[in-house]
Order: sequence, then structure tokens, then C-alpha cells
Amino acid sequence: MKKKTFIMICLTVIFGMVLGPLQSVAAAEATWPSGIYPPPATGSFTSLNGVFDRVSTDSSMIMNGANEVGIELNPDATNQAGSMWSKNPIVDLTKSFKLEMPMFFGNNTISGADGMTFALAGTRPSAKGNSGPSLGAWGGQGGTGLKPESIAAQGLQNSFVVAIDTHKDDMDQNADYPGLNPNQQYIGSGYPGQASMYAIGFPLYKTQLKFTPTTQEPLQKFSDNIKDNVSNNLWHNLTVSWTSSPTGGTLNYQLTYRSGSGSKTTPSRSITWTKDQIKQIFGTDKVYLGFTSGTNSGLVLKYKEPHVLGIKSLADFNTVKGTVTLKRGNDNVTETTRLNIGDKLTYDYALDINNLDGRPWPATKIVLPKGEHLEYLKEDGTAAKAGDTLKIQAMIGSTTQMVDAVVQSDNLSAVISSDKLVLPKNTDSIVKFSLPAQVASHDLVSDQAVTDGAGTLTGGTPVKDYKLINAVD
Repeated sequence: MKKKTFIMICLTVIFGMVLGPLQSVAAAEATWPSGIYPPPATGSFTSLNGVFDRVSTDSSMIMNGANEVGIELNPDATNQAGSMWSKNPIVDLTKSFKLEMPMFFGNNTISGADGMTFALAGTRPSAKGNSGPSLGAWGGQGGTGLKPESIAAQGLQNSFVVAIDTHKDDMDQNADYPGLNPNQQYIGSGYPGQASMYAIGFPLYKTQLKFTPTTQEPLQKFSDNIKDNVSNNLWHNLTVSWTSSPTGGTLNYQLTYRSGSGSKTTPSRSITWTKDQIKQIFGTDKVYLGFTSGTNSGLVLKYKEPHVLGIKSLADFNTVKGTVTLKRGNDNVTETTRLNIGDKLTYDYALDINNLDGRPWPATKIVLPKGEHLEYLKEDGTAAKAGDTLKIQAMIGSTTQMVDAVVQSDNLSAVISSDKLVLPKNTDSIVKFSLPAQVASHDLVSDQAVTDGAGTLTGGTPVKDYKLINAVD
């Protein structure tokens, strides 16, 4: 009797996704509405639909039609405390990102106050912070008998902020104000929920921020003077980037500001955190992105200004998850499944692409690998050869899209090259499709474990790698 042969399929399917540049899609679709605020430079912001939600009623999204194109942390009014936060913890500190944010501080060159912050927090705040010099983030004013721990308890908890302060106050006594420079504005950074951020001034017991950029401080806190007044009816650009590493990561920030004499930059500051410090600061490596602001109470002098911002791109916060499942009939093929020659199989792909950015996300190329001793099947049920085209029906949400996959010369993969798979902006899209296959004829005389190769998806921007896993795993 002829010996029956088997193949043991040992699937460790890793589907690596590579996001390529958006060459064929406009840089940004958002346009600024006509009205009280001048528009940022063309193409300098993206729509933010559905990403943020206000904590403070002083804050609101700036709308242009159906697009949320910017954030008004507070209008040009006194006693404001703005607070706008991502609905979900979209910042993953195990991954690198870069944010560029055009910011507007109004046109109160003499009486502008008090500033706004870029913030990261492990816990989404449930209430707005303190107004005035606290900028919606720092702890409030002190008092007789209060200690730094009490002030820190009033601040934004489990957080780190980059603050742009536009008016000198008692709280800012330790900020970097050079004696020969009359402008009393600064960009600083620190930890609003930690007692080391605060000192109690004497004899008036006023809160003072402590900026101590020394290597002796485990968590450095910086302050740098802004040489020209940024409350000048012009837009300025704050850049914050995070470079992740196996041991933690490094955060960099810098403000590029405009004045009558042109564009200038503040010193670039670099802060490195270990994994233990990230846990100490945030309690987690999945954090919320937020912005806060403050204006003066206006009881005597009405120091106030609007605080408005946009975001150039949220593409770094897009997430791609997905699975590939090899099935025989209704059963998943596992590491212990033995397959016979002629067994009919199906590769099922399910991709979940959460595109937070305000630009469409084109999937221009998908490489689909298959295991050795397997072969793809054409529509007529015959085995596909190198160069053959496979017709694939892809479902993008509830929409059907036909695409072609060409079997490659090594006959170990097929490639979808298409300009049709363009996923919508500001949307979590589910893409599903299948490829039929079968166990090919072979002359093996004993079990053999077969490993599928990696696949790739090219599209979007910037370039990143995402991996799919075998659904069985």
C-alpha cells in the first residue's frame, strides 16, 4: 500500500506592515474658518475629528463645517482655565512620535496673560485646573502653613507639561528672566503633580515654581526666556518629539516664534526618562495628550489673552492591529494540524487601522506570503502560477472593493498593488479579505513543519512597521 503523506503546518505568521509616505494625498484637508482668529500658515494643521474632548467649559473645538480644525483653550476673557484632552490614551511611550503645534496668544502685547501648556498625563483629568499663573496645570497659590505637597495635590496629577508663560507672576520668580531683557515670558517644563516642583515663598507664603536643571535632580525641570513677546497676533510653532529606547526614551521640545524681525527659536531642551521614571511620573506608558491654559482673574488689572492651537499631524499616533488566519473549512490551522495533499485552505486577513490623522490613509502595496508546499487558487479553482493575477474582494467597513494580487516569481507570495484601498480620515477602519489556497502535490515521506514568511503593507505616513499575528497565537 502506498504510504500516506502528511504536512505539519507550523504557523508563526508575522505580517509586518510598513507605512510609506503619502505621495498622492494632499498634505492636509483642514481649512481655517474666517472669524476672530487669523489662520495659521497654509497646510500647517490637520482636522482633529473625534480625538479630543474638553474637560473645561472654557474650552472648545474650532469648527469649519464638519472639521474640527483647532482648539480654543480659552477665549480672550479673564479668569479662564482651559483644559482639552484626548478621549483615549493615544500616546504610547514605547513608540516614538513627533508633534508640531501652531499656537496663537492673541494681540495683547502689554496686558497678555497667562499662557498655555502641552501636557501628557497617565490619568485623564476629570476637572479643569487653576486659572491665572497656574495655566490650568500647576498647583495653586499657597498660604500660611501650606507645604509643597499640598500645592502639588492641586496640580495636574501623573503628568509632565511644557508651559509657555506670557506674564510674570509671583509663581514665576525662579524662571529665566535675564536682567537686560525686558520681556518676561518663558518656556518651561516640569511635573505639576510632584512636590519637588514647588517652593513656598516667604514672608507671603506664595507658591513658587522650582526649575532645577541639574544632573543631581532625577527629574530635570527647565526654564528659558522668550526674547520677544509672543502675544503679538502671530502664530508660533511648538515642536515636541519623543524618541523611545529599550531603557526608556528622550523628549525634546523647542518653540519657534515669530516677531517683527523674523523667526527665532528658544533653546532646545532634552529630557531623558528611564522606564522606572516613566512609571514614577505617569504610572503607565500609555498616556493622554492634553492642553491647558489660564488667564488672570481680572479683579484689578485685566490681564488676559486667547489661547488657540492646531496640530500639524496625528499620523504618529495611528495604530494598526490585525490578524491572519489559515483555515481548513471552518477550523483554524494550528501548530499541530496535519494537512494532506489537496486540502482546501483559506487565508483570512483582518486589518484594523485607526487613522487619527485628518488625511486619508492609502494602502498602496500589500505583500501576502504563503507557506511552502501550499499554492494559491484562482477563481476557476486551478493552482496559480508565477505571474498569475488573483481577484480579491476586500471589505472596507461595509464597502466592497475589488483589487488584484499578482503571484510573485518565487511563487511564495502574492502582492496587491492598488490605488483603490484608501482609508478615510479620522476613522477606525476594518479591512477584511481572503485568499483561497490548497496543499500542493509533493514527494515528502515524513512530517515537515512549514513556516509562513512575513508580509508587508505599504501606505500612510510616516514610515513605520506594524506586525500582524496569527489569530491562533
